[in-house]
Amino acid sequence: LLVAGLFVLHPGALMADSRKVSNIGVLAHRGPELAIRMWTPTVDDLSSQIPGYDFRLVPLDLAEMNAAEKRGELDFILTNPGNYVELEAHHHVSRIATLMNARHSGPATLFGAVIFTAADNSDIGSLAELKGKSFAAVDKAAFGGFQMAWREMKEAGIDPFTDLELRFMGFPQDEIVYAVRDGRVDAGTVRTDILERMAARGYIELADFKVLNPQLSDGFHLLHSTQLYPEWAFAKTVTAPIGLAREVSIALLQMPRDAPATRAGKYTGWTVPLDYNRVHELFLVLGIGPYQISGDIRFMDVLRRYWYWLVLLSGVILFSMILNIYIKREVVRRTAQLSETNRTLEDQILERKRAEQ
Repeated sequence: LLVAGLFVLHPGALMADSRKVSNIGVLAHRGPELAIRMWTPTVDDLSSQIPGYDFRLVPLDLAEMNAAEKRGELDFILTNPGNYVELEAHHHVSRIATLMNARHSGPATLFGAVIFTAADNSDIGSLAELKGKSFAAVDKAAFGGFQMAWREMKEAGIDPFTDLELRFMGFPQDEIVYAVRDGRVDAGTVRTDILERMAARGYIELADFKVLNPQLSDGFHLLHSTQLYPEWAFAKTVTAPIGLAREVSIALLQMPRDAPATRAGKYTGWTVPLDYNRVHELFLVLGIGPYQISGDIRFMDVLRRYWYWLVLLSGVILFSMILNIYIKREVVRRTAQLSETNRTLEDQILERKRAEQ
């Protein structure tokens, strides 16, 4: 009776207790406060769409994201493509949707980085002129906040770790913009749309900045200095049930473009997971992430990472050995046949000569 009375008085409380908690780690690339404001409506939308689950937002920086996933504290992750590829390689997360960011020209599923200096800085007009200058970025592990620019500099013959005075300033990326504007650093890099969004809010004037290595890409109208890469990935971890991941994916893909969640998050919706091979290519060029080889190399690590190529190479070597043995045996057989033929001809010639005498 007491339990029944409690249910009558507080049915919502008992229903809430029966809901399972599912944690969604979100990369707070502009600080935890902004991440909470932007992504809480999306997380709340999932809670309202999927029965039996209460989704919780967990804002994290890069180090915290990797640590939380390693401890098994997250069921889903929303993060930049670089961090996603690393988590995919080391913790077997798998993408279930890709973000469609909001642009003035329409939804965008690609982004890049912008490398910039102050407009009145006459000492820097190209990537080559960055040598010897101070340069601000988020962190060595930040994909849009450093690694994209690192690739462009490497391909321009610049090693940022020896040729520049690097200053990693962490999140939020806005501080890098202010540091360049105020002359505290000579140049810096942030992901695309940071400059435009800060200008739209009246925090900066775009005319105060000069873009280095400017790029033109079809259908992409934001300032950028790098190649373009797929947008943020929404991924499931190994702890998330497959059925739940399917429901989350459906809820994201069906989210209306003008939903409160999309307006708060400054995006237009979600699309099917994109191909992140271009991210792998960047890591391969830089020798980082899944393609980093440390000084302490163990045979099993190499075997796990490159087993396909090792099997293929072993097959090629084995085929070459068999082919070589076959060729040698064939040469010996043909040589023996030729010798026998020569002896037969010689005997025939001798017999003919004797007959003629």
